[in-house]
Order: sequence, then C-alpha cells, then structure tokens
Amino acid sequence: MEFRVTFDDPQLLAQASGRCLTGAMPHLRFVSLMPAELVQPVLSTLAPHIAARVMLDPGPEVFRAGLHAMLTADVTAARERFSSLDPRTVVTWAELAPIYERWRVGQRAALRSILGPYAVNDLDPIGFEHPAVSIELLGTCQAQAIAEVVPGLDPRCVGPVRVQHTVQVMPIPTPPPESFDATIFFPPLRLLGDRVLDDYTLASPDEQERRASRAVEALHAYLESAVAPRPSWPVFIAGLIVPVVHPEGHLVHELANTNVRYLVRQLNAEIMAFCAARSGTVYVDLDALASSVGKNELIEDVVGWSTHGGIACPTANITGLASSGVFYAELIGLVSRQLLTISGVAQVKAVIVDLDNTVFNGIATDLELGSWRGRFEGLVEALLLLKRRGIFLAIASKNDETFIREHWDRLLSDYAPEPLRIPLRLEDFDVVKIDFRPKSVTVGEILAELNIGEDAAVFVDDNPFEREEVQSAFPGLRVLGAELDRVRQELLFSPFTDRHVRLAEDRVRSATAATQAALKREIAAGGSESFLASLGLRCTISRCESVSGVSGQRAVQLVNKTNQWNLNGARTTDAELSKALASGAQCLVADVEDRANAYGIVAAVVVDVPARTVTHMVVSCRVIGMGIDDVIASWLEDELGELFYAFAPTGRNKAVEAWIDRHGGSRGDGARGDGAPGDGAPGDRARCGGLVELSHVSAPSHVELSLALEGGIIDGCSLSGSVLAAH
Repeated sequence: MEFRVTFDDPQLLAQASGRCLTGAMPHLRFVSLMPAELVQPVLSTLAPHIAARVMLDPGPEVFRAGLHAMLTADVTAARERFSSLDPRTVVTWAELAPIYERWRVGQRAALRSILGPYAVNDLDPIGFEHPAVSIELLGTCQAQAIAEVVPGLDPRCVGPVRVQHTVQVMPIPTPPPESFDATIFFPPLRLLGDRVLDDYTLASPDEQERRASRAVEALHAYLESAVAPRPSWPVFIAGLIVPVVHPEGHLVHELANTNVRYLVRQLNAEIMAFCAARSGTVYVDLDALASSVGKNELIEDVVGWSTHGGIACPTANITGLASSGVFYAELIGLVSRQLLTISGVAQVKAVIVDLDNTVFNGIATDLELGSWRGRFEGLVEALLLLKRRGIFLAIASKNDETFIREHWDRLLSDYAPEPLRIPLRLEDFDVVKIDFRPKSVTVGEILAELNIGEDAAVFVDDNPFEREEVQSAFPGLRVLGAELDRVRQELLFSPFTDRHVRLAEDRVRSATAATQAALKREIAAGGSESFLASLGLRCTISRCESVSGVSGQRAVQLVNKTNQWNLNGARTTDAELSKALASGAQCLVADVEDRANAYGIVAAVVVDVPARTVTHMVVSCRVIGMGIDDVIASWLEDELGELFYAFAPTGRNKAVEAWIDRHGGSRGDGARGDGAPGDGAPGDRARCGGLVELSHVSAPSHVELSLALEGGIIDGCSLSGSVLAAH
C-alpha cells in the first residue's frame, strides 16, 4: 500500500531535497511517466533515500493500483492539461501533505481495518520486489473458485502470483503435473470418508460418534495422499472454517460430537498435528482469516450446509462477493509472505527504538508518564517476543543517560498512573546509546557494534524529523513510527521478523553478541589473542543425518540468513538439502561454547565429498574472528586432503575474501571467473569466483576441537559421484 505521486516536470523532484518526506510521508513513492533519460539527471542529484522512492518505467501493476496525486508548480495549467484527473489531486508541494493524510486515513487505514493483522508491508525494504510465485491450489470446488478469482484481485493485496487448480478427490494418486513454489491444499470436509458427513447432523448420537472417527481416519489418509507426491516444495494445508452456528441450536454443548462446530475444531486439531509432524508442511488457520474478514459474509450457514466442500462458498450478494475477494486475496497474500519467511530473504536482525513518546508514554525527564496500558505495553511485549526470536534490541535516545539509568525502574512503575505489567530491564537491550548526539551517529554505532548492515535493522521513533535524519544517513534502514498504533503489528507479523524455525541458538543471541562486541574492542586494542585464550572456546563438529532434525534445520537457517561469512551467498531449502544428502553429500555443523555461554550451532558446511569441494560454508557473525572457520577448514583438510571451496564474491562476504587471502587462496580451476587465465595469486580469488584451493590451514590453539560423528567424513558417505553443485 503506497501513496503514488506523479509529476509534470522532473525539476520538481529536485525540490524534494531538504524536505521531511520519508519522516512525514513514509509511504510516498514518485512515479515517473516520462522517459527515463529526462528524469535521470535530476534523480542522480537526489539524496539516496529520496532517489530510492522514484519509480522509473513503472509496470502495469502500478496503474492497476492507481495514482493518488500529481505534483505540479502550476495547478491551473496542469488541471487544464490533464482534465481527466480529479482536480483535487493535482497539487503543489505545499498541498501534498493534506492529500497524503486523506489517503492514509480514507484509503490505507480503511483497507488495513478490513485485512486486520495480515496487512503488513511497512517493513518491506525500499525497492523490494516481491518475487513472483507459482501456487498449486489442490482440492475441489473451493480451490477452483479461488483459482478463477485470484487473477483479478486487487494488486495492493496480492503480489505477482500464478495459481493453477489441480482437481483431485480422495485418494490423490498422482504427483502434480509440474513444479510449483508452494501448494495450498483444501481438505473438503464433506468428501471425507465416502461422504459420511452428508447427513451428519441428522444421524443418531452413536452414529455421529462412528462417523466422526471415520472422518478422522479418512482425513489422515487424504492428507498423506496429498503431501506425499510433493516433497520438493512447501505444502500449506488449509484448516476448515468453523461454522458460525450449529443447526441444533445455540444451547448444544460445545464439547459434544453432536455439535458440528466441535467436530470441525477436532478435525482442525488433527490437521495441525499432521503439519507439526512433517517438515515443509504448514498449517493455515483459515478460520482465523475468515473471522478477520467477516465470517458472516463468507460462509453459507443460513442458506445451506455449513462449510460445504471444506471452506465456505461466498453468499450470493454483492457484499459477500466483495468479502470473498478480500478473503481470497489475504489467503494468497498470507502464503506468499510465509514463503518469504521460509526463504530467509531480507530478514530483520535488530530493532532500534527511541524512548520518549515511543516506548515511554511521555517524556522521561518530566517524571510523569501516561499509563503503560494499550499501545505502549503492547510495544514492550512485541520487543521482548522479538528478542526470543533472536532479534537484537537497541536503544537510540536523546536523553540524559545517567538519569535514565538511575530512574529506569521508577519510570516503569511509580511515574505512571498504571505501571508496566511486563518485566523490562535495561539489560534486555543489547546496545544502549543515550546521549544528545544526532541519532544517525548513535544508530551507526549500534549497527557497528552488532555487526549488521543497515538493511538488516529497523528504527522506530515518534519524531518525523529524527526519522528523516536517520533515513537520510542510512537509506537501506527500515523506519517505523509514522503510525505508532501499527508498529506492534508490523514488528510481530512481518515476514521479515518472523522465523520459519525457532531454535535454541536464537535465545542466546544477546549473550553471545556481547562477547563478540568485547572481541572487536580487543582486536582494535591489539589484545585479541589473550582475550580469545581466556574464553575457553570448544568447537564440536557433528554430521546432519536428516534435514528435519534440529541440526539440519539450523543448517538451513544459517545458510539462508548469513551474509558476512557466507562462502558464495548460495541459499538452500529443506528439500534441496535433503536431496543432496540422499545423493551422498555431507552436511556438517559446528556447535560452539565458551566458559560462560553456549553459542549453539554457529557454522554449517556442505561438502561434495567425491569432488572434494565445499559447496556451502557459513559462519555466524557472533563467532567471526574466533577462529571457528580455521578449525573447520583444518579438520576438513585432515580428512580429505586436497580441498576446493566454491567461492563467489557477493559484495557482502568480505570476511570470506579476507579469510581466503589470509590462507593464500589460489584458483583450483586454472581460469578466472571471466574465462581469462588466472595466476592463482592471493586476492585473485576475491575478484572473480570459482573453485579456490587454500594452502595449509592450522587450527588455532585457543579452540578445543571435539567430534560427535562416527568415523570420518569419508566413512559417512558414498563416493559414487558429485552430488551438489554450488549456485
């Protein structure tokens, strides 16, 4: 949902500099309808955070969503020239802000109120284009209805998506006709168990019990037959929509099989359990989605058998058809966003917050804050939930640090009419910067201390001028605060803050980040060797036997989210890694601990043993500089002898380039990445890409190595041939 503005003179863009645009109007995007060569000279003079919001050569989807205003220097002339436009939307710079506010309240807020918690896109990176996805809709009548409706849905709700309906009845005997990015499977309630539920409500209680048991058995068989032929991509299984009422009446006991509402809930519980037991299978709470849109307009309780075909048919009225369109759009949009989470792209690694009027309900130094109830307490809860997901928390506040530290507990309780009911310690924040310097300075220090890029962080501030100042310094930073009531929703439900897998390593991220920060200070001071020796580091290497196990899930997570120490930037999926392991590849992980902290699994390696090639190698930023990369490489060299690394420069893996240069990396394929002969000199690898062979790598003495795998790496695999090529 963007506020899209075009213009009739490229020079108007030059006037964007110096204005509080991104701070006050964060959803503003300029859409150029002129040839790019006319706009580019002005575009090159703009600040990067403004230039990033200018769309050249817009695609047809932009016009489907609509333009909201035209910017001009001469309103009268422009209105005459563009008579087809609503004259109220042809405005000058001075009139743009009121137009934006009317759009925000009248259109954006109205749409978000319909879509509820699913309408989240403020954390989309600037310029981020949602990847096109192909989705198989598996099921009967309702799946077919969705397939017919989706192509005409509002582009504000659905990104680039292609759907195909595969008509199937139980059992599902054949694999799909082609590959997809995902399947959404709709179990048809009334077809379970040879239509045993057709006259369910009219059967005797004993017969209802028998039919309910048969329905559960049939459901499991149906789910197995749907999922089994689709092992290579995620399968989203839609739950059943719970009827609004039961035909027997409102007073029928809720926990009885005679109540069809209870039966549907029980079947949903079976679907949830089925999904929880299978990697790559995701439950979609269709009932919650329908409730957020308005279940009364979606299901046919009043005119027919409830939830016929598995999910509701739209009621035969204009309102119902409109609601079903929103419902279908949100269903497809929800799955598309969950695919983003599974891919691990553009994940948020840190949230940086202001204090006064952002976390606090008022000004701290006034010693009188408003109630913590509502939005402020909700934001605190959201921050602590993000911390449990492994996301760093930081404070960037213009305040008196001594005062804040001395009064912290009283600010949460005594100075507010209703205290904060959630325990929040200053120590819950991984970095605290409280002073009166420009926030762009403190935010920059926070990013450096956490060792993350600006594109991996979110900044939250109530002040539009602070947001503008920080955004101008860090164009890739994601900034919230213009709609404070929506911050909690964006932080909790964005695909970029969600995590496909929740592992123990996420919970200890803060403690290990403190050690990494201390290491960086010691390196700067020249005392890193003694500091590392004092840690008592221990590295345990083990083999991933299955992707569905904890170590396999952590390996996939690391490969997909690590950027700085990532051998080639290649990503993977559960299915791809499973296929590689089945073909003989080896996936190894390194678990690290020191005297004070258990870091968990912080490195992963995929080795094509027959080819003696490391195709994937990633090391978490929390242990960069501790020598874990050297420990792994030294052990691999002892096991395999001659070894090649499939390196590719990504622009972000400078740590790998430095590591290769430090160990005298030379090309193992005799050619440069551009096809020209390579001289094999150190540094040549970092400029091009391909297979790299290192000179001898020694394991550092400050790390104790242990192995938790039977036999060596060669003993654990087949040498039948090369199994996994680097991307």
